Amino acid sequence: MAQVQLAPDPAPELVELARELLSGVDDFTELVVEQIRLRVPYYGGPEHLALGDTNRWVGANVESVLRSFVFEGPPDVAAARATGRERGEQGVPLPIVMAAYRVGFHEIWTRLLERARSGGVTSDALVEAASQIWSAHDTFSQAMADGYRHAVFGEMLRTEQERSALVGVLLEGRISDELTSWDAADLLRLPGQGPFVVVAAEVAELAKEAVPGAETRLRLSGMSSAWRLLPDLHVGIVRLTDEAQVHRLSDELAKTARGRVGISPAYPRLNDTAVALRLARMALATAAPGEVQVRVFDEHPLGVAAVNASAAMDRIVRTVLGPVLDLPGEDRAVLLSTLAAWRDNGGSTESTSKQLFCHPNTVRLRLRRLEGLTGRLLGDPRAAAETLLALESVEANPPLPDGV
Repeated sequence: MAQVQLAPDPAPELVELARELLSGVDDFTELVVEQIRLRVPYYGGPEHLALGDTNRWVGANVESVLRSFVFEGPPDVAAARATGRERGEQGVPLPIVMAAYRVGFHEIWTRLLERARSGGVTSDALVEAASQIWSAHDTFSQAMADGYRHAVFGEMLRTEQERSALVGVLLEGRISDELTSWDAADLLRLPGQGPFVVVAAEVAELAKEAVPGAETRLRLSGMSSAWRLLPDLHVGIVRLTDEAQVHRLSDELAKTARGRVGISPAYPRLNDTAVALRLARMALATAAPGEVQVRVFDEHPLGVAAVNASAAMDRIVRTVLGPVLDLPGEDRAVLLSTLAAWRDNGGSTESTSKQLFCHPNTVRLRLRRLEGLTGRLLGDPRAAAETLLALESVEANPPLPDGV
């Protein structure tokens, strides 16, 4: 990072004062430390005992500042940056450290004012020196803040990497005797007890979140979570306030999802996360490839059964819907979409017609034609179940367009 050079040719009065303070820098450092502890309560309380040798850091910064007034060239802000890094790692609030810097520069200014009152500094020189003192304040404070932010960002990155790694351990079912589910919950900043669900979101682009900003969005909706980005999935462990909250979770995920998303059934303990991930993957697979859909495992049992018995389902689909699938593309699409709408509307012909913008008799005619092709009456519970199971499999694995 480029250093900011102080104004050239500091006021002679300021140079003289800086030389004098440098000659007794230890005494001046003690004065600054004393004033910091008096004016900044954080340093005067028991907290300062955990900050290490405050005198050492104050002394290093005081000397760097004074030398910047005496010697030409860019100021040496290494001590300021190091101070910022250490205070950031210790968790000292940045405004507290800034306040300590203001106290140090105020003491330099106070010494200059004392000289002015004794007649040793003219008004013009005082104004010029004031500008240079506060310019130096900005330079050194900025360097300190840069070091502070670098340390805080590094700590945040390490913490998130550790959380992500722990999510991976849970997803793989590798939780050990040394790490209980309660320990894992604490490290992930999740409650120790469920209900939890696993969210599995299909990754469309390598290294890109499938549900951008999921943790922040869910937190604002009252749901805590922890996430891990895998090559093919963006996976989250979400803690619900109750199992009914899964609908709100689904709505929130749908707002930013970039592809298919599956949500597992709720489970009580983090030890069961690996099993829940498998179920979330199954739920995801019930959505058609390329679609942006959120599927909840418990709401799509037929779909889950259809996509997770692929070898058998290929035969079932041909047996049940073969004559429909053999139709020309447009006829096939009309019958399958009508059947799907009829299913989604609870078997209501009236509601289906409204969704499809057609007359109820049109819906009835289409369904009768489908019954004639399949040989299965939708009024027969067993036949309807077989037909809808086959439909779920077709939706998850749509047939190729004609001519492909």
